[in-house]
Amino acid sequence: EFSGSYSSPSLAHKAPPIEENPNALISIPPNAITENSKRPATSPFPSDFKAPIKAVGDVSLNGWQLVQFLIKATYRLPAGVTRDGIQLRINQLNELTSSGKVTDGCIKKLNFVVDALDRGLFEEAHQFFEQLLISFPTETRSSWAQGIRLLLNELKLPTRTASAGLGRHK
Repeated sequence: EFSGSYSSPSLAHKAPPIEENPNALISIPPNAITENSKRPATSPFPSDFKAPIKAVGDVSLNGWQLVQFLIKATYRLPAGVTRDGIQLRINQLNELTSSGKVTDGCIKKLNFVVDALDRGLFEEAHQFFEQLLISFPTETRSSWAQGIRLLLNELKLPTRTASAGLGRHK
């Protein structure tokens, strides 16, 4: 006999919550980095590097996110061994933060360096970096800190902002 209602366990399918579907996002939060860009920026295919975007003044990035923004800053340098070397040094920061060897205080201070770098304020970034070195002398005695120093020094060179006709002469 037919009851008018149809219920079959094989047809009762519950969809996952919308929060678990990454395709359902209408916008990406300001300091979020998508899964597609979670790969070493120094891979053989840097042309598909997706530069992260953050809000000006956002100093709440974690270690992995900071590395992505530091790598983004290296792309202001010409391609070559200098840029590659700086990227390799900066990638060490990712390893150390993921293993908990960099304190939250150091990461917070580094956020200010990255924020200034992201805005193109290289002198301000250099000042924040010097404060970082003073505040965290043990943690910054490493390859990643040397990479940031090299990056800041390279970005401050006159050839980075001068016209093509001018050299590194002061």
